[in-house]
Amino acid sequence: MNKYRGKTNSKADDILLALDETLAIFKEENYEKIVLSLKSSNPADLKEIYEKAYQKYPYPLHLGLTESGFGTLGTIKSALGVFPLLNEGIGDTLRISLADDRVEEIRSCKTLLRLAGRRNDIPNMIVCPTCGRTLIDLKPISREILAHLDHVFKDVTIAVMGCPVNGIGEAKDADFGIAGSGTKDVYLLFTKGQPLGLFEKEEALGKLYQMIEEF
Repeated sequence: MNKYRGKTNSKADDILLALDETLAIFKEENYEKIVLSLKSSNPADLKEIYEKAYQKYPYPLHLGLTESGFGTLGTIKSALGVFPLLNEGIGDTLRISLADDRVEEIRSCKTLLRLAGRRNDIPNMIVCPTCGRTLIDLKPISREILAHLDHVFKDVTIAVMGCPVNGIGEAKDADFGIAGSGTKDVYLLFTKGQPLGLFEKEEALGKLYQMIEEF
């Protein structure tokens, strides 16, 4: 029988009871530089566990799932567990544990922190889902711009759109954007729904990055 499990205890209570015994060992050695990680594989468990730990302990809390899986699936699972806590102001460090490139982990963390209002210096990138009007191969240029934004720490919204119609219309709230023009390797730059001109790819990207830098 699990010695920590009582008939009236929730899973969170059992975990904190076990944690109390572990912390007692550290306290006996006068060791107080502690960060608590109370991860679970189930996102549904995190809210109660961390809310109770936040009320009970004076230590920083590290958020995340023990493991979550690949890319999109893992990010969704992590977001379900972590976002409600971030939204309450709970959590001091964070890892989205993905069976994927570590860059994707960082991007997922940054996105969650921005959406929860915990960071206001993380770019927002809007990418067209494509439709019959799409005039360019959207994925390569989107990934190229995303890689550039990995190193940008500003509250700026960038749109990458498949055609001028969506660029000027649907993405009119973006600070800056780039869209396919219908001519190969020629792109439309725009800001807040206003066109800035047509440019070949390298010049278009250079001007876009410069505008972001000066924003």
